[in-house]
Amino acid sequence: MNRSDSQPASGASPRGARARRLPLWVLPVLFARAAAAQDPKPPAAPPPAPAATTQQAATPTSPPASPQANPPATRPSTTTAPAVAATAPAPPAPPVVPAAPPPGPKAVALAFAASLEKGDAAVAKGLVPPTEAHGNWVDAAAALAAALKRLDAAALAKYGDPAGRAVSANQLHLLDNLKALEQTQEKIDGDTATLTLPGQPRPLLHLKQVGARWLLQLPHDPEAIAPQSALLARLAEAADRTAREVATGGHPTAAQATRAFATRALEARLER
Repeated sequence: MNRSDSQPASGASPRGARARRLPLWVLPVLFARAAAAQDPKPPAAPPPAPAATTQQAATPTSPPASPQANPPATRPSTTTAPAVAATAPAPPAPPVVPAAPPPGPKAVALAFAASLEKGDAAVAKGLVPPTEAHGNWVDAAAALAAALKRLDAAALAKYGDPAGRAVSANQLHLLDNLKALEQTQEKIDGDTATLTLPGQPRPLLHLKQVGARWLLQLPHDPEAIAPQSALLARLAEAADRTAREVATGGHPTAAQATRAFATRALEARLER
């Protein structure tokens, strides 16, 4: 084997011989690696994501809903716009209705008797002069009306109807006086008025107008107010006493109870 065959020719290095043996496309790669080793740089950013398909790009999409961007749907407001002021003229004022006239003398007398029958002394006192004497008379009359009701209740429970109702003889009941008042004839003379039963020579009641109101003059004679108040109190006591006797069996029959009460009522009228 010749030496010249095993060794390269003079003036030529082994690297140059290898370079001559490398293909030409390898040279740019080697130069690029050498440059990268001498001047290192950060790795390049990754390539952008591929664009959306033509169909997706063409279709507009809304961003995802968020609590701030799209608040929950609310009900439509029911507030209406303020009404425009009407331009039509205001309706005419209603006609003034005159006040009803105050009750007349007969109506006042009927209201007075009805209030006593109900035991409403306060209403009855408003229909008489506002004096202490008239107030006492009204209290005594209301007490008598209540006592007669208690007598009727005891007699009806003991004797039944109509025997029990006949014990008081209906002579003092104000209900009977109401029926009589409805039959009276009213006569007005200035500021005074009278109520008279048909066929009777003397008036049953007298009234006087004070301002626009009619007030009963009970009794008509001011001097008789106190004696009549005392009489009413005695009659009330007679009715209560008889009612207690009937309730406890003191009068076995209705006739006996009737006689007992009639006797006491007469004694009350005769007492001075």
